Amino acid sequence: MIRNNCRLACASALGALMFAGIAPAQTLQTPARNAYILDLSTDTVLLSKQAETPMPPASMSKLMTIYMVFDRLKRGSLSLDDKFLVSRKAWKKGGSKMFVKVGDRVP
Repeated sequence: MIRNNCRLACASALGALMFAGIAPAQTLQTPARNAYILDLSTDTVLLSKQAETPMPPASMSKLMTIYMVFDRLKRGSLSLDDKFLVSRKAWKKGGSKMFVKVGDRVP
């Protein structure tokens, strides 16, 4: 009887130790008005915050740039291996965090 009680106590303690580190997942909080995170490997929505609410794009110039790049890649007039020369005019515009200099070639 004592042996059975000891086994039960050891099994209970081991079970408690095994599950002690497991905590329930917390809900992600974000100050963003809209958010959507999807795990592509499992097709599981991890976060959806007003995902159906229409909102303007963050940067129309970035969207147009990528549209033009994909169009030229499709037509063959641009390659992913092409490099672009940083002109003085482009360098003077500022705003970039790339820290490139005039004359640098950027992939």
